[in-house]
This record gives sequence, structure tokens and C-alpha cells, in this order.
Amino acid sequence: MLYGRNLNLIIFIVAAFIVIVIWAVAANKPIAPYLVDDSATDAVFTSTPLPKSGATGSSGKLTYDQAVKQFEGRRVQFDAMCQAIPNNFTVKNGTQIMLDNRSGDARWVSLNNFGYHLSGYGFTIVTMSSKNLPLNVLIDCGSAQNVGQILIQK
Repeated sequence: MLYGRNLNLIIFIVAAFIVIVIWAVAANKPIAPYLVDDSATDAVFTSTPLPKSGATGSSGKLTYDQAVKQFEGRRVQFDAMCQAIPNNFTVKNGTQIMLDNRSGDARWVSLNNFGYHLSGYGFTIVTMSSKNLPLNVLIDCGSAQNVGQILIQK
């Protein structure tokens, strides 16, 4: 009788542990870019995923080297610790910027809760625009909150 109770308790604990692990893994895995509450800022961030470093640029896409040259002064790099470099700058409304992952690990980067998946050494181009100006856009990278900010002005 005692053995049956202990076995049931062990089965319950193992099942609960498995459910918690599955939930934790699923909670940390982004599925797609999302917008939490655009109505509060009227901000619009649009992007086009671009190839990893070393891509050939075929089919009209920018290579990494081309993008670095084109977006000089308008590029935010994310290092191995998910820190933004530079961590503070200003752009005019409608300006495109480059989000550049300099880590081999994939990154989830968000601008005022609008998220982007950056593959290892990948990058994307984002158009920064808002109806309400000026707008301070907070940058999060992975679990690191407020690693940078971008001010959008007229």
C-alpha cells in the first residue's frame, strides 16, 4: 500500500516537472514578429529579413558588406552579450536602420515591443516611422531590457 502511494507521488512529480520544462521552453521561443500595442505610439516598424554575412547578393538582396556601407551611421550592432552598439542615437521619421547581430547565436530583438528574429551573424533593415513625434524607441535584446534607445524626430 505504501509503495503504491509513493509511486503515484513520483509519477505526479515527474509529470509536473515535464509540463514545467515544456512550458518554459515554449515561452522563450519566439514564433514570429509581433506587435503588442501599436495604438499607444502609432509607431510603425517595417523590416525585410536579409541574408547572413557572406551572402552573394543574388536576387537583388544586399550582402552584409553592402549593407554596412549603405547604413553607415544608421546601424545598431548586437554583441555576444546582447548589448546594443551604439546604445543611443537619433533618426528622422521614415529613416531605415540596420539591426546587425554580431553573435553566432540567433537573437530576438524588439523595438518598443515589435520583435525581430536575427539569425546568427544575420541582419535586417527596419524603417523607423511614427505619427506621434518625437518618439523614443526602446531596444530589447533577448532577456536584456533597454539595451539602447532610438529617438525618432521630424
